[in-house]
Amino acid sequence: MKRIVSVVLIFLMCAGFAVYKGSSSWTFQSTGDFLRSAIEIWPTKGQPPPTDAKAEVVLYRVAPSNGSYERMNWSAMNDNEPMYRFGVEAGGIGVRRPIWFCFERPESERGLPAYCPLRLDPNQGVLICNKQEECFGLGE
Repeated sequence: MKRIVSVVLIFLMCAGFAVYKGSSSWTFQSTGDFLRSAIEIWPTKGQPPPTDAKAEVVLYRVAPSNGSYERMNWSAMNDNEPMYRFGVEAGGIGVRRPIWFCFERPESERGLPAYCPLRLDPNQGVLICNKQEECFGLGE
């Protein structure tokens, strides 16, 4: 695994990116003018999968262990399911948690809560909330 990470880092640096390793995060930054910074995941060059995703980004909240996990994914689905899908999954003792879309505070207002007007809850559905934290379900 260390060898793969080293090869990827060398490739990125040769391609014109600065790679920074923070305490627990990686940052990629283009080093040229008028260039974008991006992480792209392409589908396989071979036969695409008949089920599940062609390409996917998965973030784990609880790492898999003993059949339990919590994760969210952003997927480019296969040809039998022609859609992009954002999913929340849980297994074992994992919990399907809500998704909140928020406007974060600037550094100068650090410590104040973010404003999260759109919330997707696995039990309550789609909620629209105001700045006073009063939330209303769509269709109410």
